[in-house]
This record gives sequence, C-alpha cells and structure tokens, in this order.
Amino acid sequence: MKKLFYFFVALLAVACSSGPDPGEVAAQAAKEYYTQLLAGKYEHYVDGFYRPDSIPASYRRQLIDNAKMFVGQQKDERRGILDVRVVNAVADTVKRSANVMATAPAKRLLCPWCSIGACGICANFIST
Repeated sequence: MKKLFYFFVALLAVACSSGPDPGEVAAQAAKEYYTQLLAGKYEHYVDGFYRPDSIPASYRRQLIDNAKMFVGQQKDERRGILDVRVVNAVADTVKRSANVMATAPAKRLLCPWCSIGACGICANFIST
C-alpha cells in the first residue's frame, strides 16, 4: 500500500511539472502575430505562419498584400481593429497542431455629447 501511495505521489509530481500548456503557447503566438498585423508589420505577420524560405517570393508578396488589404478593409468597415483577445486555445499534441479562437473588437466612435457613448442620445453615433 505504501508503494502505491509513493507511485501516485510521483505521478502527480510529474503531471504537475510537465511544462507550459501547449494551448497557451499557441494562444500567445497567435496574439503576437495579430499584434504584428495591427502594427503594420505585415512581413512579420506572414513570416509567423510561413518561413520565408519555405514559400516562393511571389507567393509571400501576395500574402503580404492580402494582409494589407485585410487591415484596410477593417479600417473602412469597422474603423479598424482595437485589439485581439484570445477566447479559447486547444492544442492537439499528437497531431502537433493547435486551434486558437480570438475576437477582434472594432474601434468605437465616441458620442459628441457625452464623449463615452453611453448617454442614450448617442445611440445613432456609436458604431459596433
């Protein structure tokens, strides 16, 4: 019985010290990629998904141009993206992949009367 107890204590110690959660690591990486995108560092954003030497230069240039167009579209349609927030991150260590779900809230237009967008009069001035 005593040996079984020590076995479970050892197993618990190993389980608790297994290192960083792969889902959290993927979430931090995704947030950093999108932070680079919002900062206008399109090359860094694309390089986060593809190594520059693993894809043709013309394809890399297309990906960079697409990233620029995406940010421009978001500025036109939503007045830009305020930031990126990670909602959920799940890693599959067997398949060596991860899925990160994130939201990107739009910038809000402030009310000209109350300057915070909460007075009730300003309902028509707030963008969502």
